[in-house]
Amino acid sequence: MATTGPQPQAPSQAYAQFPGAYGQPFQTYSQYGAAQPQANQQIIRAEPTETKGWKITRSALHGAGIVVAILCIALSFSFKGTTTEVFTAWYSSPAALIAFVWSLSELIVRAVQKQKAGIHPGAHVGMCLLIWLAASFVAGIHSTFAAISHYGDRSSNCDYPYDSSTQDYQYYNCTLPFNGRFGQWIALTVFSWLLWLIYFILFIGSCIDTHKRNQAKRQRVVIVNPGSFWGQVKDGSNSPRALRSLKLLHLAFPCRIGIQPSLRTQCPRSFTAKRARSLRG
Repeated sequence: MATTGPQPQAPSQAYAQFPGAYGQPFQTYSQYGAAQPQANQQIIRAEPTETKGWKITRSALHGAGIVVAILCIALSFSFKGTTTEVFTAWYSSPAALIAFVWSLSELIVRAVQKQKAGIHPGAHVGMCLLIWLAASFVAGIHSTFAAISHYGDRSSNCDYPYDSSTQDYQYYNCTLPFNGRFGQWIALTVFSWLLWLIYFILFIGSCIDTHKRNQAKRQRVVIVNPGSFWGQVKDGSNSPRALRSLKLLHLAFPCRIGIQPSLRTQCPRSFTAKRARSLRG
């Protein structure tokens, strides 16, 4: 009876379990069709939107600015005479006139564009700054004259020649301050301060709108290049993250991962057998 020794077993193929991972890990995308770049790509930047409340508030402030500017101009030219107070009242009209023209232009532009957009907020910053600075200067001068006339020496509005018989000064031809229109002067002072307040609020709002617009322009738009495509591997996994992980592991540990067929001979046989048993189990 012929006895035969143990038959040599064929070496187990540790790489047959996962043909997709070990057969051809990096397949060119030419056989699957390269992804065509999108033609005529346009970058659309989202313009900062204005809230409805701020639109209504800004339009109301411009309307109030027009009314207050008209009142300031009318009160300024209502004073007649050649006194210092009268000339000072006339000096307040340029600031009110600029405010009237600017607010009227803003409302006209918004009416033409159906409240979608008005004048550029950067222009509002410059013009509102000019108006509230001029209005604050004029209102301060008016307040100073009103305080001096009300609490100061009213003899400045009189003629007081020296009388030799009494050896004293006598007051003659005394007139009331501001030609008897002190109430109008107070009204002009109040409206000047109100004009300052309106355009100071508009200045702050325009600064905020300009900041939002500048930030929207500085936003980075990232366009992902669709040209790179590894294709679908044989095991059905086409996750780009998984493919990148396999590539990094293959470059770092080609023997231990065992995904490159040309490096099988460089791996120890004990490791290959252990790897095969772990894959079967």
